[in-house]
Amino acid sequence: MWSFQKVSERERFSSLFLFLVHEVKISMSVKEQIINLLQERFEAEEFNDCFIVEINHNNSKLEVFVDSDSTMNFEKCRILSRHLEKEIDEHGWLGEKYTLEVS
Repeated sequence: MWSFQKVSERERFSSLFLFLVHEVKISMSVKEQIINLLQERFEAEEFNDCFIVEINHNNSKLEVFVDSDSTMNFEKCRILSRHLEKEIDEHGWLGEKYTLEVS
């Protein structure tokens, strides 16, 4: 048998707010980890002129946009993508199924 409970507007908004705050904290944590990983990688000679343009994280999709003062080519993106993928998988930051785009 189903039972419905009347919930006030305030309770609904309060629950939504707490959910959103929780999601933002998770998202910021992943972004911070990705930034740290990239900054470490950028210390290597072949990446020392690279920099982060933007990072977007939404549920199970992570988009990482990087650029370089010299040439930003497919090979650099591939190496960065594999590096991030290894760490993400090892720590389970995005779960088992996710999309990672590095460009």
